[in-house]
Amino acid sequence: MRVLFSICCSLLLVAGCRIPQGEVDQPAVAARPYQAYRYGLFIHWVSGDNQSGSSCGLVKPDGSISRGVNAYCNELAVDKVVEDIANLGFEIVYVTDFHGLGTVLHPSESIDRWRGKGRYTAERDVLGEFIRKLKTKGIGVVLFTHPLDGHDYGKEQQELLGWNDPADHFKRWNDFVNDVYADLADRYGKDIVGIGFDSAWGNQPHEKVDGNGKLDQLRLRETLKKIAPTVPLISLCPPNQTTDLYIKEVWRPYWFNWDRFEGIPQFTQPAKGSHLPVLRKEDYDTDLWPAYNRPPAIVITDHWTVISKRDKNYLNVSGAAMFRYTVLQHGVSYNGPAVLWAVSPYVTGEWPINVYEQFMVVRQLMKPIQESLRGTYPSTSFVTPEGKNIQTLTNGFVATRTPDHAVEYIHVLRQPTGKVLTLGCPADGKVFASEGKFLPGGATVKVTRQGSSYTVTLGEGATWDPLDTVIRLSVYHPPRENLALYKPVSFSSSDETTKLQANAFWHAGLTDGKMNKAWSSNEKGDANRPQWVMVDLLERKSLSRVTLWAHDQAYPVDFKVEVSKDNKMFKVVAKREDEAFANSRCDCDFSAVSARYVRVTATKSHDVTGLIRLQEMEVYK
Repeated sequence: MRVLFSICCSLLLVAGCRIPQGEVDQPAVAARPYQAYRYGLFIHWVSGDNQSGSSCGLVKPDGSISRGVNAYCNELAVDKVVEDIANLGFEIVYVTDFHGLGTVLHPSESIDRWRGKGRYTAERDVLGEFIRKLKTKGIGVVLFTHPLDGHDYGKEQQELLGWNDPADHFKRWNDFVNDVYADLADRYGKDIVGIGFDSAWGNQPHEKVDGNGKLDQLRLRETLKKIAPTVPLISLCPPNQTTDLYIKEVWRPYWFNWDRFEGIPQFTQPAKGSHLPVLRKEDYDTDLWPAYNRPPAIVITDHWTVISKRDKNYLNVSGAAMFRYTVLQHGVSYNGPAVLWAVSPYVTGEWPINVYEQFMVVRQLMKPIQESLRGTYPSTSFVTPEGKNIQTLTNGFVATRTPDHAVEYIHVLRQPTGKVLTLGCPADGKVFASEGKFLPGGATVKVTRQGSSYTVTLGEGATWDPLDTVIRLSVYHPPRENLALYKPVSFSSSDETTKLQANAFWHAGLTDGKMNKAWSSNEKGDANRPQWVMVDLLERKSLSRVTLWAHDQAYPVDFKVEVSKDNKMFKVVAKREDEAFANSRCDCDFSAVSARYVRVTATKSHDVTGLIRLQEMEVYK
């Protein structure tokens, strides 16, 4: 590894002790988008059914198993796991439910009704306890589910649920799935920050998922959005009409190979006929792992879940190495959390060998610089593209920023040879103060501007930190904070069939702060069929401007801007006729008003197609 293990060893003296409750510095629960939860954990808890008493592969630390979902839930040490997660500084947790054999860690009337009372459900609501206890600590939860796991069900259950029955487009299977998800959304929708989907969900047109048209994705999206409209739907593949965001799964490092990023080495592939490679040390050198603009869920022990005795279940990567990759991802991932470390605690609350200790190393390394990580987003001044790794970073650094653009943080992950670091030209034109500050400590760093390019120079006696040198840059006259950034988007219609192409359409692209994805209606906008798009700010804010950015020639010519506190009663605050979108932009200013929802409704397009398209929608105080 290209990291200093001596630092890890010294930190382990601290890591062996659990942080007292009073020192856990999680923020208070607040309305914030999914993308604002930056540091994540992925837990894969599944269990067998109560009738057969199977374990679905899960074992206890001593190798014994819990027979059935009821036994598993009754033994699960929820309080200990929650305290550990909080102590380790995680902000968001993915946890599986309705996965594997379709068992759930809670009661479910819908599953009992379809599959037999008490067979695949738990009497104890372990999932509810887990979600609520994490929420009180400011930690968000995403349910990671599998609407196409019927292939793992027994033949009797497949016949009962219509898994192989194509009648009326697999209506029976879709009735079952929608009933289960409606139950999930109704039970937990107000307390979770996302619903994730395993398998091909979102990867193919909705009529072709699983190769046989088993799942009506549009119907399932409608079911969930009616009950939990602000909860994003998250897939393993780029979003389309059905999903909003996506993640990357990495079970073994060779899964990085599939993306074919230039300059990234090939990680060890399994031998022909096997799916388990013989791993090399280099496979877990995080300096070589590519960065993603979405959160990668990376397995760091032997499996997603616990299938081995504890004395056989080892961590594959050091805390210092995880820290460096976490920092890299903070500067790149804008489609969700920076990273999701995938490791599951045992039913007893114990972790695989050395996992808690090395996570504590990450925690201790992050804590002194947490203002540069927690609550920040990837920089818009110094942009690191997807596919870079620490060894190929331009000038050796990534950058993060505060939501209000007032501060940029430079994270130097590869040290320059001398005292001077070249930053280059800010892509967004920001101007920085002539002095920066080290984190931690606050020692000054000289910031020099030459034309539009910047360098920073270390002072006398200062050295580069071998893990991460953090420099805080203050911005002169920062732009106003865009209140719509990463907020949920709803619409009258949306064309997202070109999601895999450059400059593709994608409804969530309307508020992602980028100019490479746009929302487009898939119906013509006119007086009889107005097309609308709406942003939910998640809480009431004082507003006085909405800025719209045009996409090609299909911008709205006649439209109105409306606001609402409750998504029921709307007030028109701005109206335009024959709007020309000078320089592709339209600023709609109005008297300050308190509102949560902002909607643009168009009745005429500049384009002959009649479609309405917007590149970005920004909302300001």
